[in-house]
Amino acid sequence: MKKKFIVFTLILVFLIPMVKQNHSDASINGILLKDFVSLTFYTSKAFIPNYHLLEELIVLPETSFNENDAIEMIRRMGRVDSSILEALVSNHVKITFFNGKLTDQPSASHLKGLKPRGYSAKGPSWDDVPGIGGSKTVLVKIGHSHSGLGHGSLNLELHETAHTIDQHIFNMIRHDEDFHKIWREEAPKMFPNLAYFIDYPEEYFAEAFVYYYYSNDSREQLKQKAPLTEQFFSELIESIRLMNMDEQN
Repeated sequence: MKKKFIVFTLILVFLIPMVKQNHSDASINGILLKDFVSLTFYTSKAFIPNYHLLEELIVLPETSFNENDAIEMIRRMGRVDSSILEALVSNHVKITFFNGKLTDQPSASHLKGLKPRGYSAKGPSWDDVPGIGGSKTVLVKIGHSHSGLGHGSLNLELHETAHTIDQHIFNMIRHDEDFHKIWREEAPKMFPNLAYFIDYPEEYFAEAFVYYYYSNDSREQLKQKAPLTEQFFSELIESIRLMNMDEQN
């Protein structure tokens, strides 16, 4: 009987929907991960690297959503080096997971009816695109992580976050002369016949970032096909790690 009471109490604590979950920043359109109450999330957090940093970065919808899909997205974000995640937190970046249309999100409402750069006349407008990055509010649609689900990236959340990392953490490193040399040489080797990554250095940076972090296999692909790019990322990440250490000392 006592065991049943404990189980029932846990169900009450974690599963009963809350009328409103508080979040301290009124500018956030959703619920910060650290404030979200869910048994599914609670039992998963111990197995996700850098969860304490992701709690400050990720914003979840206030309405119902697929929690398993969201946790997998969080798990992939947890593979990013802690030094980069710390820099995102310090720069007040938020990665918002959403349902519905991208342009229903306040930070993207001005894009309604417009076409993304590089898309054909018959291609989707921003209304139907599942993510956008570059600003301090990254938007990624839950359940649309993989290629073919409205985008051509290996992984949506890593790709869009990489645009913000390029812009706000590495001060638009896509314009760096050394990176441009690497991009021109290795983009056609890494992504043959994929004009989006070959024509735009910022897209190459973002997708190479995906391959660096998505899995051991994807990083090995990057190392084999674009070794200068893989080395560039390794050195870049080491530089920010050392910078963070200096700031802490």
